Amino acid sequence: MSTPYIPLTLSSGVRASAARTPDKVALTENERCLSYAQLIDRIDRVANMVSTGLGLEPGDHVALMAPNCIEFIEIVCGLGDAGLATAMVNPRLTAKEAAYICNDSQAKVLFVHASLEELVRSAQLETVQHIIVIGKDYDEKLAAARTGPCGVAVAETDIFAIPYTAGTTGQPKGVLLPHRSRVLTFFSMAVEYGCYSIDDRSLAIAPLYHGGGFAFAMAPVFFGGSCDILTKFEPEQVLERLMNLGITNTFMVPTHFNAIFALGDATLAKYSAPALKTIISNAAPLPQATKARIVNYFGEGILNETYGSTEGGIVCNLRPADQLRKNEPATPTTILNTIPANRIAAPIMTGTSNHSSCRETTTGAIAAHRPARRWSPGTRCCVARWPMPAARAPPACRSRAASA
Repeated sequence: MSTPYIPLTLSSGVRASAARTPDKVALTENERCLSYAQLIDRIDRVANMVSTGLGLEPGDHVALMAPNCIEFIEIVCGLGDAGLATAMVNPRLTAKEAAYICNDSQAKVLFVHASLEELVRSAQLETVQHIIVIGKDYDEKLAAARTGPCGVAVAETDIFAIPYTAGTTGQPKGVLLPHRSRVLTFFSMAVEYGCYSIDDRSLAIAPLYHGGGFAFAMAPVFFGGSCDILTKFEPEQVLERLMNLGITNTFMVPTHFNAIFALGDATLAKYSAPALKTIISNAAPLPQATKARIVNYFGEGILNETYGSTEGGIVCNLRPADQLRKNEPATPTTILNTIPANRIAAPIMTGTSNHSSCRETTTGAIAAHRPARRWSPGTRCCVARWPMPAARAPPACRSRAASA
């Protein structure tokens, strides 16, 4: 008798949503939209395109270089269902920089947006065997691909993505993220932020190639809500969509807020009543003056300032009630709360060395005015950096890890 257990994969929640509400809109991008049934059909076709049409095998790597678009979500999910890992390439990179990531990740196929085709064809790609252009031959190959699940047995510990860190200490480094890690992050996000029900609608502003940008666009679709994808950040367009599209949550970085408030009082007054339940900020600390302005303009009780990393996912959060605590003389300390089901470990200092073992905090809260190294062990972390020792790799990745 076969087990009824369904692995926690990136597309598993999307499939559950499609079974429940197949005709509901899952994704929109300008005038384009996909229902859940259409999204699953396209995810299946992507998986069949690469596994049957291109002969890729579980554990192989693929690269994706594109600005924000509907195809980004379906490609990553489809490749994951075929047992493949997607190296996400910043669309603003030069040909040399893009080639480094494609070559380092050993990508056999490169999906690229039509606006970037000329750039990648000039790059020195060493491992890429096929280039598929979104907006050109991608649609033709998708239409020709077989429908229905591709039949690859994917484990929730298999790698679905290889985002690359910024490379501030040298060349960018690939991070191996398994399905389970990201899906469990979605569940923690849903509990912490309270804005990913089937009735919620998200606005995806941040770049999808970035770990945070992808997670905050994918989570609402995983749980059966909907997501509107912005192809380009335009401050007034953001306010217009927040006002008129019934958006309940969005993720932004400090630069986004600065650009919005730079529009001026007259423009801001035109969009002064968005019905947001939740705003999440990340990537850099928000200045206290900016927090006060966000609360004053968007409303109290909705701003979350989240901290994490590409390797560890979301680690802790400054909740809405604590945003303006520093303005109160009696409580000048900021308290960061660990994300639900997450843990924080601190170093045990012995003598002059800080390279000793870790111990876990007991309160789940960190006083932000006490700087120290912190670790976040747990179920939402990456498996390792790429390349990784073959012995530590999931079965589907061992041959790739051994040859890297």
